[in-house]
Amino acid sequence: TLNVGTPSDDSVGAAQIKADLISGTTALTSAPADTDEFLVSDAGTLKRIDYSLIKGGKVLQVVNATDSTVRTTTSTSYVTASNALTANITPSATSSKVLIMVSSTAYNNGNNDTYYTIYRASSNVASGNEDELSRVYGDNGVNIVPLHISFLDSPNTTSQVTYQVYMKVGGGTGHLNVNGSTGSIILMEIGA
Repeated sequence: TLNVGTPSDDSVGAAQIKADLISGTTALTSAPADTDEFLVSDAGTLKRIDYSLIKGGKVLQVVNATDSTVRTTTSTSYVTASNALTANITPSATSSKVLIMVSSTAYNNGNNDTYYTIYRASSNVASGNEDELSRVYGDNGVNIVPLHISFLDSPNTTSQVTYQVYMKVGGGTGHLNVNGSTGSIILMEIGA
């Protein structure tokens, strides 16, 4: 016999709900789909929300390359800083972003600037009036400094993309990977 009625307020609790009502046999074994829904309380009102609205970006892949050879240039136009400090990545979606991180040491042997940037294929990712992502000034050739570049790029492709470190000088000789240091470039695909 089924008893039909309306329970009084606050009369239904954990003791009246079966444990398998929520856990069930269809537990997710991977990340939810964008259209999967969650229940949330909005100021006490229970509402549904799609996973696509609350998911955050995540790292989908990481690639890197290193170079421990000292590299120099006297070019006043951008040239490849190092054939070894280059890395390829193939984004899994056009909406993905690529976080580029470069770490090394830098130096100019005179009272001049050395400019460093990153190229995606044949395009400089730096924009605006300044065409560099980092600049090092040589104060009578005595300042060897750490070089760190971080840039978030939106390549908008699912084809392989090549990123490479470039440099140029305002004068003097620019250096990369000074005093036996090892330079590195790291690429991270960040999902939308």
